[in-house]
Amino acid sequence: KHLRELSITDSMTGLFNRRYFEERFLEEIHRSSQHNLFFSLVILDIDDFKLFNDTEGHLSGDELLKAIANIAKECLRITDVIARFGGEEFAVIMPQTDKEEAFLVSERIRNSVKKLLPKTWHVFPREYLTVSIGIASYPADGIERKELIRNADKALYRAKIEGKDRTIVWSI
Repeated sequence: KHLRELSITDSMTGLFNRRYFEERFLEEIHRSSQHNLFFSLVILDIDDFKLFNDTEGHLSGDELLKAIANIAKECLRITDVIARFGGEEFAVIMPQTDKEEAFLVSERIRNSVKKLLPKTWHVFPREYLTVSIGIASYPADGIERKELIRNADKALYRAKIEGKDRTIVWSI
């Protein structure tokens, strides 16, 4: 059991790792397809993380990743699956959650990061640390893994382009 836990956990944040996330994501697509259900995929990215690492150092960057992971986890239900998706990105599967509800939860995460993260940095030139979030939902925004990830990622990219520190729901 301990070895299984280690194999599915990101050692930095304590969240699930990308490999486990991919397994659960495919399971959720299959489950939703079989039972005519819906779910939302959320991709969250820390704004200006490279600048934070460059100005505050990698150890501070590691602490930031852990803190944001904990804040996000506290905003989610036990049935939601949150994982470290890559570098400074996190992904969340929200079973039986439509876009509107996923937006509300994502906004709670985004606002909590801004409010709850203590200002411990010295050189980083921002008053707050913020996150940008993109959302796509099954089946409205895609029925295949790549399509859903691509659309959530495009929504995230739009959030970055529109000024960061915001949540964007995918729409054509």
